[in-house]
Order: sequence, then C-alpha cells, then structure tokens
Amino acid sequence: MSTEAEQDVLPLESSDHKLVAFPLKYIHQSGTLICAHKPKCPPSPVPFHVHDVKATWLETCIQWCRIHENDPKIDRRQRFLSRFEKTIYQEDIELFDKFRSKENLGDLINAAFLLDMPDLATALARYVARSVDGKPIKYISEWMGVPIRSGDEYADAIYGE
Repeated sequence: MSTEAEQDVLPLESSDHKLVAFPLKYIHQSGTLICAHKPKCPPSPVPFHVHDVKATWLETCIQWCRIHENDPKIDRRQRFLSRFEKTIYQEDIELFDKFRSKENLGDLINAAFLLDMPDLATALARYVARSVDGKPIKYISEWMGVPIRSGDEYADAIYGE
C-alpha cells in the first residue's frame, strides 16, 4: 500500500539512473510531466524515465518550482505577451549563478526544454541576456566560457589584430 507522501510525488528516474521525487504540486510547470502523470490511475511502481536529464538538473528544476510556487499561473497568451520583459527574480539569479559555466547552463536550459517548462526556459533566457547585455565581447566570451577564435574576422576587428 502506498503512503500519502508517495502519492504526492511523481517518481522520476534521471538519465544517470538516480531516483528523483517530483512534487505533484509543481507538475503544472512541466508539460512533459503532465503527460506522464495519470491522476486517476494508481501510482506506478516504475518511475518515469527522463531521458537526457541528469538528477542534478531535475533537482534544480524542483528548486526553481519551489521558488515560484506562489506565482500566479500564466496562460499561453500572457507568456507570449511578456516574453521580451527583462525582469528576473533575485532568487532566480542566485540559483542560476551556481551554474555559470557554459556546460552547466546549457544542461539546465536543455532540461527546461526537455521537461517543457517554458517559464523556467524564459527565466534562463532573461538571466543570460541580463548577464551579457551591453558587455564587451571579451567579457561575454569569458562569462560563457567560449574562447574567441584567432582569425575570426569579427574578433580581429574588435581587438585590432
């Protein structure tokens, strides 16, 4: 017999074969997990396997959902109309600052898209845009961890090489 706590989570298996309990109260944030969860069926003894998303990123998605659990739900129209806003929560900045390398941010962005979490993807886009907006190319290169190629005509024009 399953306990109440087990019924309040959707068990997920990450791509690195770790079990992650995704709270059902956050399921509205993920189109993928909404499709995986069948509320009228008994809980599955087998966790839903999330291909290409490691446990670290699933847990980070849960942290982000926890930060935003009291936010009003946004419909597709509102999301479309607000897509170019630049505002970002300080809590999001603090969370995303932990993953500043290009690989980590890329993995988290991929997780947001694979889990169909458009509000998280938008927050990540705003974070990156805010971090590089108006900055010189050398700063952006260092911030993203992407070296500037020597012989690149744009880099040469900027650095006068």
